Amino acid sequence: MAQVRSQYDDPSRVNQNSDGTQMWTYVLGKGKMFIPYYGAFAHPTILIVTFDPAGNVSSWNTSQ
Repeated sequence: MAQVRSQYDDPSRVNQNSDGTQMWTYVLGKGKMFIPYYGAFAHPTILIVTFDPAGNVSSWNTSQ
């Protein structure tokens, strides 16, 4: 978790399941949305990192 946080900073959203797994959601490239003209065509990338109860990355997924 510390390595992911050091790479991507604090997540935009954190969900925790009853079994102890956590899903951290990051919105990457959202700063481009505020650039005039370019912002209308900006498609930020969503990164979801899933951690097991021990705090290790169990999976990750990106989408636009």
